[in-house]
Amino acid sequence: MIILQMYFDYNGGYGNDMYNQTKELAESITKEPGFLWKIWTENKEKKIAGGIYAFDTKENAEKYLKMHTKRIEEFGIGSNFRFEFFNVNKKLSEITNFKID
Repeated sequence: MIILQMYFDYNGGYGNDMYNQTKELAESITKEPGFLWKIWTENKEKKIAGGIYAFDTKENAEKYLKMHTKRIEEFGIGSNFRFEFFNVNKKLSEITNFKID
């Protein structure tokens, strides 16, 4: 499992507005190769949004990142992308209640 943490300057809505504007996008993300899950993040005060994603491989996460940053830019709702890839420490994560299959 690889974690992709990503955020960007966001020009869209927040809370329920974000939900209404991006529900179809969320549904499409679930169909991406190697996708496992995503936590959506937003900070209205700083005007940033993003997410914490889990993919099965770094290769799939990298492909998704390339496609998704282009898509968000084309939508005109985000810019100035920042991201990091992380490996998961399974043993420590399980101690702190995160279940990894």
